[in-house]
Amino acid sequence: MVSSVVIVGGGTAGWMTASYLTAAFGDRVAVTLVESKNVPALGVGEATFSTIRHFFNYLGLDEREWMPECHGTYKTAVRFEGWREPGHVFYHPFERTGVVDGFPLTDWWVQKKPTGQFDGTPS
Repeated sequence: MVSSVVIVGGGTAGWMTASYLTAAFGDRVAVTLVESKNVPALGVGEATFSTIRHFFNYLGLDEREWMPECHGTYKTAVRFEGWREPGHVFYHPFERTGVVDGFPLTDWWVQKKPTGQFDGTPS
């Protein structure tokens, strides 16, 4: 079995990988992360989907503790402007919508006579 792992590069992917391997293997595998203090954060527009809660649960982190401390939110969709034509907006959700009484929340939204925007904001 592998006894040590070196992760080259920090950032979100590096640190999440190191955290996961440490949680998965504990003391059986030595995990070393190497990152340069001279390379600045790239800021590539990362977003946190709600499924990250599964990752944090695996690490033993309770969402009720870390989310308020981070002042964080989950990104649930991406907004495309000018999708069909200038002025048209389209929201692409990142995961399936919830279900209430056997119906997707989108069905409830349609019955409410929406304004044309998925999030209800005016066009």
